[in-house]
Amino acid sequence: MKYIRLSISLLSIIIFPYYVSAYYTNQAATLILGQNDFSSKTANKGGSASDDSFNNPYDVQTDGTRLFVADYLNNRVLIYNSIPISSNTPANVVVGQPDFSSVSINQGGSVAGNTLYEPHGIFVYNGKLFIADTRNNRILIYNSIPTSNNASADIVIGQTSLTTNTSGCSEIKMNRPVDVFIS
Repeated sequence: MKYIRLSISLLSIIIFPYYVSAYYTNQAATLILGQNDFSSKTANKGGSASDDSFNNPYDVQTDGTRLFVADYLNNRVLIYNSIPISSNTPANVVVGQPDFSSVSINQGGSVAGNTLYEPHGIFVYNGKLFIADTRNNRILIYNSIPTSNNASADIVIGQTSLTTNTSGCSEIKMNRPVDVFIS
């Protein structure tokens, strides 16, 4: 059975060994994502956003095959088609932005089914991707895992359409959801 332990630091994700039956105090990580080395700590590796950098990753999930990272201040979710086995592996797909170098809130325009504004929580369940799109006051649901950049969500919870983002507290409104979980 595969075991993986992921740890999020302010600007990177540290991955511990895959095939171990137990973890122990002071265990060394095997690889790092989002920084050039284990001692670096700058947003987007000190430059522009890319397919191998982060600006405040907030959540990380796996479905056992792929890795998903909510890159909070880059307003995007990165998808790795396989769990990285070496440091600085580039992501394969970006959700919420048209490409890996763009980082604008709602892509610099209005809220839509393919935009994000400070996503916090992500969850993968039964082949679907769920994103807590925090500042757009909604949960986005992708009926299948996106395989290309800038994919649009299929369903929105907390809004009446994919093009609204008003906050509220009712049976059909949300106010800055930070996580999502399905059981």
